[in-house]
Amino acid sequence: MSFAAATKLARVPPGLPGNYSLGTGPGSYPYCCKVTGLQNGLNYYFAVRAKDSSSSPREDTNAVSIAVVPGTMASGNYKTITMDGSFSDWAGVPWACQGAVDGNPVNFTQVQFANDTSYLYGHVKLSSPYALFSNYYTHLFVDTDENAQTGYPVTGALFGSEMMIETGYGYDQRNGNFNAGAISNLGWAFAPAGSALEFEFQVSLDAQYPGGAKVFGTNACRLLLQDNRGPETAVETGIPYILARPQLGPLLIAQSGGLITISWTGPGTLQFSDSPTANSWTSLTNAGYSYTFEAGGSRQFFRLAE
Repeated sequence: MSFAAATKLARVPPGLPGNYSLGTGPGSYPYCCKVTGLQNGLNYYFAVRAKDSSSSPREDTNAVSIAVVPGTMASGNYKTITMDGSFSDWAGVPWACQGAVDGNPVNFTQVQFANDTSYLYGHVKLSSPYALFSNYYTHLFVDTDENAQTGYPVTGALFGSEMMIETGYGYDQRNGNFNAGAISNLGWAFAPAGSALEFEFQVSLDAQYPGGAKVFGTNACRLLLQDNRGPETAVETGIPYILARPQLGPLLIAQSGGLITISWTGPGTLQFSDSPTANSWTSLTNAGYSYTFEAGGSRQFFRLAE
């Protein structure tokens, strides 16, 4: 970082971070400044410099800088994962985070997330064996409003959590407290048990806060794995994730004698219409994963819809 080559933001009016009133500590600071107009894919370096009001200002030569890389847009991966500890069904799901090994007792080296219509799934690899979620050190935090200034301020992270999972139990953190009540319908599952190099877990998308409000909506959220020793995070600002919609189709058509059968696998409702460009389609709600009808008659078109 060179002050001589840097762009100077003169007379920056500092703001007060929303989480500072909750107490000092890692991730809590008395001043903040929002910088806009950054370009994705570039590294930006920021440093804070102080000066006095004398006619010849003397600026502090002690600089603390941080490299900031603007994040990517949230995305999701639709897939059903079986909690068996084999991990073969994670093939094809991109890594959401690939971390480096450091001196922390626990290192999250790789993380994946996926979902289907019922669950959010996670897969994490460690640099050395450890029994994750077996004690009060390891957590999964969820920022449901993508606002780091609301919810519980996570130690060692720039993250505001609305829900936390610890030792297989979920806790409401919307009001900024560590535990404002238990989460119901959590649907937590975890494999394998004991110490290992990688783990997979699931959380029900029907999880509810006290009072009945759903934790997960249709909007994007941020997911943060954290271990208090270090602390270790993946990553300190959270991993953006949006629930992926089910993939429909394909439709398979077969004819035997005078009967035509349309079949498919996966989600979706079969619909038909007299025209592929029609605005009105009729749902065949009684059709499971196949529909059989007699050949002949007027021309019909079929499609799968959510």
